[in-house]
Amino acid sequence: MDTRLIFGRRLKEARNDSGITLKELANKVKLSESTVSRYEKGIIEAKHPLVKIPATKKDPPEWVNLPPLFR
Repeated sequence: MDTRLIFGRRLKEARNDSGITLKELANKVKLSESTVSRYEKGIIEAKHPLVKIPATKKDPPEWVNLPPLFR
């Protein structure tokens, strides 16, 4: 599977699990909502530090290894 799609799926999962909206995430990372949406849909490759955004669950999946951003 395309890495853009995998990343997008994981990003959206982390955002949904965090209970934050697309707009809230976009504001946190200083990107437009449309850009974050395109990341989540796998339309564009994430070349922004957004790729380092962690999940906000207490027990994040192994693909996330940074401290939570949205607690």
